[in-house]
This record gives sequence, C-alpha cells and structure tokens, in this order.
Amino acid sequence: MEHILKPAVAAQTDLPRLWEARHLPDNPAALADERYHDIVAETYDDWEGTPWMAHAEAWIVPWMVGHVRGGIAVDLGTGTGRIAQALAETGSVEVIAVDRSRLMLQATLAKTKGLPVLALRADAADLPILDATVDAVTCSGVLHHIEDPRRAINEVARVLRPGGLFVIREPNADYPAKWFAPLERMAKTAHGWWLAPPATETCEASAPSEQPVSPALLRDWLSPMFVPESIGSAKLLASLSLPVGTWGEHLYYRLANLADRACVLKLLRGRGSLVLVVARRTE
Repeated sequence: MEHILKPAVAAQTDLPRLWEARHLPDNPAALADERYHDIVAETYDDWEGTPWMAHAEAWIVPWMVGHVRGGIAVDLGTGTGRIAQALAETGSVEVIAVDRSRLMLQATLAKTKGLPVLALRADAADLPILDATVDAVTCSGVLHHIEDPRRAINEVARVLRPGGLFVIREPNADYPAKWFAPLERMAKTAHGWWLAPPATETCEASAPSEQPVSPALLRDWLSPMFVPESIGSAKLLASLSLPVGTWGEHLYYRLANLADRACVLKLLRGRGSLVLVVARRTE
C-alpha cells in the first residue's frame, strides 16, 4: 500500500507500519482535537465496551464493512482501529488507517498485528495519498469533529477511484434528544438509589468540537462529487442513555438495537441518533 502514498510522508522507525505526513495543518481546532484523542486513547475502548455502545457496534460495524467489497480502503479517523480491523479481517481488503492522534494509531497497530493494515498519521483535510488510488473510504463519527467537513469530503473524493464507495456514520443533528431526556433523568435518579453513578460514562463528553450533521446537510456536502445510494438513520430506541450498571441494561440495548436495525434506512425517517450513508464517487 505504500506505493499510493505521496512523497510527503515518512516511515517511522520506532513503529513498524506507521507512516507520518511531514506536515500537519496546525489550526487550533485540529490541534485541540488531536490533544483530546491522545488523552483518551488509552481508555477509548473501555467506552466502546459499554452496553450503550457495544450492542450498537455489534451490527453497525459489520453493516459498514459489508459494503466494502475488496481492494484498498481508507478508514478515515480510525481511532483505535475497530473498523480498520474488521475490514482487514475480511481477507479481501487492505487498509490505510488514518488519524491525527499518534496514540490512537499505536492502539490500532497493536490491534491489527498480522493484518494488512498500514497506519498513517495525517489530517483528514490534507491526505498524503495519490489521486484516484483507493477503492473505498469508511468514515465513522469523524466529520462532526472536523472544522471544515466539506474540505475533508473533497479529499475523500480526490483519493477515491471513479465509482469508489464512501460509507459514513455520523451523529444526527435531527435526532429528537428531548424525547428521551425525561426518561434519562428518571433512570439516573433511580440508579442513584442503588449505586453511585460512575465518574464518567462516555469519553466523548469533553471532546473539544462536536457538530452533529443532518442528513440534508450531508447530502449537500456530498454533491456533486458523490451520488448517494442510501441515506438513513439508526439507533433511535437504543440511543436512550442509561447509567452504566443499570439493572437490565444489556437486555434493553439488545432488544432496542434489534428493533432499530429492522428500521434502519426505512422507517426511522431520519430521526435516529446516527446518520448512515452509502455514496458512490461519480465517474
């Protein structure tokens, strides 16, 4: 995969399979986001393992990976590499896992030993990858962290081959959080009677910049470089945030995700907490 990297990258001798861009944009928002993800890298997978996340990831990650049929894929904003790992484990995909956080990439490399995964420390808005060399790009919960998402999407369009696939999952700006707020307050109060709530339930709480994205806005950003094959939402019932350790939470999230999955891209009408998009690069 090294053959599709631009000369503006350098292999890192201290970590095999890690390459770094020689220049990274130094705008304050990007630097703050990088620092945040360096801080949470060590405990990030603990958050991913909470029932609220784990039951959703159990079907959303395979859903995303299942659209990638082979070739070279870029996992943009790979974090600790859960999607990069799943892509590589299919046996038909080579993966370039991109992130600005070096510590996140170290976790990715540890997780993908023996798999065809190359880690690339680079900025989503300035990918050091040659034009039209990639077959697919996955992007899971990344665009809402980026100061200029349209610029990152332009970069995705540049590196994708004509007809290449762009699979996106982002927090949904149209999600009616107020529907669940009273239930969440009640659950936290009831939980407090039995067990003190943990100090933190989500490492995302203090992320420096988060701007959820509506399906309509995503469609606008993608045009005219991409033709959406599907735009829908998921995780409506399963978005209810119960305190970790709540009685019956595993059963609730298991059933809620089954119900949400049956409605994905069909019946939720854009109201789920996640936007799921599959788009094709125009010829």
